Amino acid sequence: MRRVTSRASFPDDGYGYTPEPWSRDWFEACDARYRTFDPRTGTYVAKGGKRRFCTLN
Repeated sequence: MRRVTSRASFPDDGYGYTPEPWSRDWFEACDARYRTFDPRTGTYVAKGGKRRFCTLN
């Protein structure tokens, strides 16, 4: 079951908050943003089929 989390639910530091990779916020944000996100590797499948690390930029 997927959890739905919007980026707006994360703290705003005034500079555009980006969660630290491998943190709980990062896992939730990547899972919410990318349907193909794999939490074991921290990657998702981009257009064209290439795996990319979730950076949330």
